Amino acid sequence: MDLAEEHGILEENLRKALEEASQKTKNTLSLEEKSSREQEVAIWVAMESVEYSSFMFAITYDFEDVDPPTPPTKGVNLPSLMSKSAKAVEQVRLSQSTEKLADYTRLRDAVHYLRTAYLDITKRPRRARQNLTRSKSGRSPSQGAPRVSVGHMSRRRSRSSPIPQRTHTSNTS
Repeated sequence: MDLAEEHGILEENLRKALEEASQKTKNTLSLEEKSSREQEVAIWVAMESVEYSSFMFAITYDFEDVDPPTPPTKGVNLPSLMSKSAKAVEQVRLSQSTEKLADYTRLRDAVHYLRTAYLDITKRPRRARQNLTRSKSGRSPSQGAPRVSVGHMSRRRSRSSPIPQRTHTSNTS
């Protein structure tokens, strides 16, 4: 197998991976009516698919050592992250550009958007729960354990109550 055949096979596998990633990112656009667990799984599956497409892109076009900067995502809501990732994957899938580095950067951006969305959804509290790490006294764990009086456990006794002496009787007869 020569280099041209190998590159052709890689491009075909990349095309299939991009089609799958495009479909899975489109599936994340309609998550509002789904349960939290279904949202989590859909985002995870899309993220894995886009990550694989990114990997295939890097191998096909020799971008293994390229690490593009991540886009800012602070303050971006979940639907916007899903929309941006789906748009980026679709742009790469339909691209006829000779600027492959820009396409690879778009794919890495899509992975970042999906990863951010996944972390946002998994870190979101699902229901109000009792904080088990906080004691009832309102002390935070960083303040350490509440102080406990152990005076009654001390070896030293006050002078008013002398230590009773042990008396041993030996039965040596």
